[in-house]
Amino acid sequence: MLLNQIPILSLLLSSLLLMVNPSKKQEDLKYVIKDSTLIVKDGVTEIEQEDFWQLGDRKSIKKVVLPASLRRIGGHAFSSFYIPSIDLPEGLTSIGAFAFAYSSLASIHISSSVDSIGEEAFRGSPLHALILYDNGRRCYGWVGDSCPSTLVLPDGLLAIDDEAFRYTSLQKVVLPDGLQSIGASAFPNSLKEMNIPTTLCSIGDYAFPHTIPLNQLLLYDHGTKCYGWVDTICPAKIVVPEGVTFLNAGAFADFKQLVEVVLPESLRNIRSSTFENCHRLERVVLPSQIDTIGSWAFRYCSELRNINIPSVKYIADGAFSDCSLKRITLPEGLQTMGTYAFADSHIEQIVIPSSVKTIGENAFYKCDFLRKVVLQEGVDTIGSYAFSSSGIEEICIPGSVRSLGDGVFRNCYSLKEVVLPPSVTEIGNDAFSGCGNLERITIPNSVTVIGVYAFYGCRSLVSVALPDSVKRIEDKTFRYCSSLEKVHLPASLEYIGAYAFEGCPRLEKLAIGRNVEVHRDAFKTSFLTWLSYHSFEAWILAFLLLSIIVPLWILRLIGYPWEKGCLYVFIGFIVLLVLLFLAFLALGKMLAGMHG
Repeated sequence: MLLNQIPILSLLLSSLLLMVNPSKKQEDLKYVIKDSTLIVKDGVTEIEQEDFWQLGDRKSIKKVVLPASLRRIGGHAFSSFYIPSIDLPEGLTSIGAFAFAYSSLASIHISSSVDSIGEEAFRGSPLHALILYDNGRRCYGWVGDSCPSTLVLPDGLLAIDDEAFRYTSLQKVVLPDGLQSIGASAFPNSLKEMNIPTTLCSIGDYAFPHTIPLNQLLLYDHGTKCYGWVDTICPAKIVVPEGVTFLNAGAFADFKQLVEVVLPESLRNIRSSTFENCHRLERVVLPSQIDTIGSWAFRYCSELRNINIPSVKYIADGAFSDCSLKRITLPEGLQTMGTYAFADSHIEQIVIPSSVKTIGENAFYKCDFLRKVVLQEGVDTIGSYAFSSSGIEEICIPGSVRSLGDGVFRNCYSLKEVVLPPSVTEIGNDAFSGCGNLERITIPNSVTVIGVYAFYGCRSLVSVALPDSVKRIEDKTFRYCSSLEKVHLPASLEYIGAYAFEGCPRLEKLAIGRNVEVHRDAFKTSFLTWLSYHSFEAWILAFLLLSIIVPLWILRLIGYPWEKGCLYVFIGFIVLLVLLFLAFLALGKMLAGMHG
């Protein structure tokens, strides 16, 4: 539905661009119009979409004449033109993406000089033809809805473009000897019969549907590359032969019968989604020098419980997510662990080697069976939500860790104690929120900021000592810490945010520095009965007061005449009363502000 609206959207966009661009002079235009014919001027070498912004109604153009000098037609240049045919000049080398999309083009001759055609160049046009270019050496694909069920591609063809026949109903194709390259997703799911030339040296990802009954492991490029198993029925065990250095992405994806795979020592990389959705896969033998495990490589391998990774540098996003992996040993030398790398897996314990500098976001998200995590010295950053919603009970955080991302231990309900090393400078937002059994947290003197919701809902937390380095307590930091009884606030503290201690019914006493900015709702619904402001100035005043009154009483005790000292005593009491009055007045205003 949206595709049908693209010409209208394109015209509307063109109209808007006309409104914000000043009109060109007639002599600056690359074309002239005579009797409903658009003639591109001699000498023009490139035509872009913006060259026709001032054209107005394109429906009035019935014919387009291009000069011999033209070398390139840019993206969308003639999209939505209502022209039935066009002659492309010899010497033209490039046709951009969507160049004739949604036009009325019914016939076209591609000159032999064209060596590049962009994606969807003829989308939505009424063309019905096999488009060849680059002197017949490349196949753009079939353009039009009425593709025949059987297609024989001509001799001399070297390459088939990405998605060339993806949206056709082709059932049989005959590929010529000499064909070297087949692009990604080149053929449709309806394809049932084809031949594989021995000259192939490049096959794109998902080039063939699994419906092709070739019943074989497809090797190409002289046996160094493996496309995968091509058939709907895959054997329970596949041994990829030695010498293969490349596996296509998704090579064995969705094979429900696959139980065991043996990969050759010559292989260095496992690409994305190679074994995704192999629900019965139990055993994988990896080569000893594997370098990369690609994104989602083993995702949804629900029977894969153990795997030995002898050597790997990169574990990409989601590589082992949503599988039943229980035990895995990460080798020293691993450098990158991507987002969701082991999310929703059944891992019970993990040791992160020192070579890993950053643990990716959500790397162990929802690992319900994960109990123990050991981070070796060298790990620098723990990404946001890395262990959130996991069953972690124990974690050792080394002194090399400098940053805890947002939500890093969020909803780790079994976590009871955390000792942060002195290298940590910031506790991120939501870092320990929802850790209902967290009883003890040691915050080093290096931490300067505690984020929003950092300890939200830590119902078992009894006491917290904030170091002198902490300047701010952000909004809702200790909200609903229902067991919190004792909090030490440093003299360096400058700000306490909104609802920071809301819902802390056991927190009855708190000492706050005089210069701290306290949000009026910082202690909302708490049950504070004693709140003091400690400051150096208060001690000075108390000392001065005592230095006046105490000597007077001492003089009285030793027999100094009362008449000579009573005036001073009276004045001293008056000063004391005034000071007490001002102190209670200030305290009353503050409490009224917190609860009002």
